[in-house]
Amino acid sequence: SKYPDAGFIILMASRLTREKNIPLALRAFRKVVEKFPDALLVIVGDGPENEALKLQATRYKIQNNVKFEGWKIDLAPYFAGADVFLLTSNYEGFGLAAVEALSAGVPVVMTDVGVAGEIVRHGENGIVVPVGDEKKVAEALTRLIVDAELKSKLRDGAKWTTMPYGSFDEYRDKLIAGWESCAKK
Repeated sequence: SKYPDAGFIILMASRLTREKNIPLALRAFRKVVEKFPDALLVIVGDGPENEALKLQATRYKIQNNVKFEGWKIDLAPYFAGADVFLLTSNYEGFGLAAVEALSAGVPVVMTDVGVAGEIVRHGENGIVVPVGDEKKVAEALTRLIVDAELKSKLRDGAKWTTMPYGSFDEYRDKLIAGWESCAKK
């Protein structure tokens, strides 16, 4: 309800740091806005890249379509209003925000990092794109805007996603055990 004029809301929640590659999101989103001027990118988070990202949005002339919300503890209202969650990181150890989005029933578009392929499954509850691929990010977002059936399928998939780990610690421990097993071979 905070953005009643938005036709499609893309949510990002992240530290605003280089490895999160939010400039990629802005470049891809610029392409989306060209076709869908009522699309909105909501960025929740703060960090050292904040001012540079705002300048980039202004330079791309999409500043009216990008809302920087700052750091928020409670993301529930943002998930409730989002059509899709976007994660464009260059690397992730896990990708907790993507998991939280799925838990809230929000499909995810993300780069192939962290939980991509394991929890965020391409075509089931999200779309996984290659790291750094601006064109694929824009295509995935555009596809979700125009293909209501796909958006609904991914939303349903997000709602029914089961988490293979009870906690981040369990995930970390299994990851370490896997690496240790490989090292012994």
